[in-house]
Amino acid sequence: TKSQAAARESGADLFHTNLFERPFTSQVMDYQAHIDITRVNLNITAPWVYVTFIVEGSPPTDSTAIYALEVDLDSDGRGDWLVFGQVPAGTEWTTDGAKAYQDLNGDVGGPSPINSDPPSASRDGYETLVFDEGIGTDPDAVWIRRDPGNPNQMQLAFKYSLIGNDPQFAFG
Repeated sequence: TKSQAAARESGADLFHTNLFERPFTSQVMDYQAHIDITRVNLNITAPWVYVTFIVEGSPPTDSTAIYALEVDLDSDGRGDWLVFGQVPAGTEWTTDGAKAYQDLNGDVGGPSPINSDPPSASRDGYETLVFDEGIGTDPDAVWIRRDPGNPNQMQLAFKYSLIGNDPQFAFG
């Protein structure tokens, strides 16, 4: 998307396959490098799952950007967990702004999980807040920080046990 920034174009939104990335402001279409994700790395080092979001540019100190990971435990195209955090101002690990939601009733994705479906009042998405900024069964379940070694990387860590230590899962 960086190459399209000068023209204020986004080729990253693929609605029909449920992939969305629009690193521009909503009204003026100013390019926002800190939300232009170029890669996501995931590593499991029990008891933690570490996720690194690599972006085109460092978030401003006062950024309210949220970096999120959807975890699909049975690879059916329906996310089971949504784990995210608002980028903090500093490089210390924090639970501030970190949350984890679970979809217990399996309605994420609607009737056809790989395609975009119209909204429906009968679906409630990730309805169960499991972790909320240090509050939950495990007060250390989710953490976020700016990578102290690279300003263009945000790191999210969550306990592997949060997703049941599942040995295979899809993520996005």
